[in-house]
Amino acid sequence: AVEHVESNYDAIRSEYFSAVLGQGCNGTIPHNPLDPDYDVAKQGGEHADDALHSGTWDWHSYILNGEKNEKFKERCPKTG
Repeated sequence: AVEHVESNYDAIRSEYFSAVLGQGCNGTIPHNPLDPDYDVAKQGGEHADDALHSGTWDWHSYILNGEKNEKFKERCPKTG
């Protein structure tokens, strides 16, 4: 499994830059990035006011609550 991920590094990186950051690997071709699918501010969440630490993150799931995220699959076909 590790070899498979390592051999697809360039494709996964390109999909991340494009779908998640909204840019090409070299910083060009901007477009709308995927919206995060995890509410980091919800009560008791890791980044809620009562959390042990602070910071930000964007979470993008291919499978969420047992359902495939079609937008992720469309924008990240190699990763998905």
